[in-house]
Amino acid sequence: MSAQPGWYPDPSGAPQTLRYFDGSQWTSDTQRIAGAPSIPVTKNRRRLITGLVIGALVLGVSAFAFNVLQPAPTPSVTPRTGTPRAPIAPSPPPALSTAQCPNSANAGTNLNDGFTSVPISPPWAFDATPVWTNCGATGVTKDATGRVVAKIEVGSIGNPTANLKEASDAFVAYVQTHFFNPSRTRWDYEDSKTGRLNGQIFCSFTFKMFSESRSPDYEMLKVITVLRSDGNISAVVGMYPAHGSPISLSAETAISLITTK
Repeated sequence: MSAQPGWYPDPSGAPQTLRYFDGSQWTSDTQRIAGAPSIPVTKNRRRLITGLVIGALVLGVSAFAFNVLQPAPTPSVTPRTGTPRAPIAPSPPPALSTAQCPNSANAGTNLNDGFTSVPISPPWAFDATPVWTNCGATGVTKDATGRVVAKIEVGSIGNPTANLKEASDAFVAYVQTHFFNPSRTRWDYEDSKTGRLNGQIFCSFTFKMFSESRSPDYEMLKVITVLRSDGNISAVVGMYPAHGSPISLSAETAISLITTK
């Protein structure tokens, strides 16, 4: 402390009392302020004052420990029940083609419906006719356990509105709601194209599909529709793993070689 030696009000709070400070610490020397009633400062009184101060400190620390150091009470949690996702109404199946299905639909190494063709080679193999057409073919590839991991389908669909865009949108909606669980699958649009294929107008749609059971992995869905020379529409559906795998490369290569007439 920087205070000079001298008599100062007693820091213990004794009324009308001065205590001597020697320049470095408080001494035991006290004196009454002139004119104040004499109250002797005895050893017992000092003990009492000291005891009161220590008691106050103990009570303060105890209160702090009780209020601050006690474990926080466990909050009451009310279980929450999520709102079920509203089901998506399935789209009706596409109209069937009015064209006669050629006998050569599955001839050779091509998936075809008599108008539109997709070449396949091992490990791809022929499978049943797609459920959405009365004329077409399916190619699949399987893993070591025999599980189908990729599929390409080619088939004829009708064109009741004589509008390729309307028929294409309806067919894509049909594929998304019939081949996959719509309440557990999220679709991310990737791209779409229109153009001409061997002189015929076509539409192409590509999606990433995320399933709750496979998240964060995704698979690809590609749908191509072609307005044929007979007025009907051929559709190609490709379902395969994410970009970059050998199977996806094989599927994308096969689909890129599509031909029509």
